[in-house]
Amino acid sequence: MLSQEIEYLTGVENDVLSNQVDHSQHEINIQEGQYAVFTHHGDLQDIWTTISYIWQIWAVRTKNILRDAPDFEIYDDRFDQKNLTGAIEIWVPIE
Repeated sequence: MLSQEIEYLTGVENDVLSNQVDHSQHEINIQEGQYAVFTHHGDLQDIWTTISYIWQIWAVRTKNILRDAPDFEIYDDRFDQKNLTGAIEIWVPIE
């Protein structure tokens, strides 16, 4: 169970330079609960193999009930941002 606040940042290439971003309209709160945690190891470009396993194999076969809540990824100090490789946790909400 995760008991800390998580900030999820995304980025998109844009031709307009602006420091006028209202982050409050892009926030979501993730409530505490149980999660199945999967760890992807390796290159970021290969994460789709792990994601495909989670949603096409594990989710179909699991006896766990999936909870209606956001799933999310954690990129911590095990992930090398420069080389885009390492460990990434994928948290899937379950009941």
